[in-house]
Amino acid sequence: MRNKYKWGGIIGTGISCGIDSLSTIYNRFVAEQDPDYRITGLFLFNCGTHGDYEEAGTREKYLARYEQNSTAAMEMDLPIYLVDSNLHAFTHRISEQKVGYFAIESCILSLQKAISKYYISGTYEYGQIMEFGKQSHDFDMAEFSDSYLIPLIQTEQMELILEGAQYTRSEKTQLISGWDIAKKHLNVCVAKTADTANCSKCSKCMRTMIPLDALGKLEDFADVFDLEVYCKKAYVNKLKISALYQKEGFATDNVDFARKNGLKMPSLIEVLLFKTVWSLKRNIRRLLGKS
Repeated sequence: MRNKYKWGGIIGTGISCGIDSLSTIYNRFVAEQDPDYRITGLFLFNCGTHGDYEEAGTREKYLARYEQNSTAAMEMDLPIYLVDSNLHAFTHRISEQKVGYFAIESCILSLQKAISKYYISGTYEYGQIMEFGKQSHDFDMAEFSDSYLIPLIQTEQMELILEGAQYTRSEKTQLISGWDIAKKHLNVCVAKTADTANCSKCSKCMRTMIPLDALGKLEDFADVFDLEVYCKKAYVNKLKISALYQKEGFATDNVDFARKNGLKMPSLIEVLLFKTVWSLKRNIRRLLGKS
């Protein structure tokens, strides 16, 4: 996309059309009134989030996501910049989620002469970082360290700003639930679909669709989710999420938000039965695997 801004002094953020990214753009572009803090450019990095470096389909997925996200950027009249790297040839050997955020931040810092401010979209809300952060210590670096790491790695030339940690994921979903860009372009899926579309049944799709269902806005997102698939899988997925209540931050948020907004969730007895059956099946598989 042609850059209508001078190369320098860009106020940027990443674009992936996920909940975290879109809520940041909504807050700091659509709703932001201060021109010194209003986003003027979007970035898409190829440094691990699209797959392992050696996988043949990684670059194709990166380019496909660019095509998908560039449409949303064009509708917002914002330039989108691509940053290609081979950092994920090294970071994924440890774990993309454990150290991959350093790859993203390295890409950002490499452009500090051009970027004056950059919003990094948070994952957990501040209270969740305190309550569930330690559980993420060996899984997801951002979930336990964003609140203190991001200010430490900014430089004199560029300000790094954590955005979104003031909201839970369900609150972010509510924030963008009336925005046309989200209704047309929201993409949260972690399943390997052929066209990068939302599968409407994986954990991230479900944790997005449950709040939308609770808000009565699921129909508004029929262009990006398969509502029939959701309805078929909703009960089992609600059981899975409810089984993780008070053990995992996103699940706890989902259950609390659903109950607060009047969406029926499985009862305690249903959840206990589900956990018992799931545990039995797991043990049987283990026994059969050993025999």
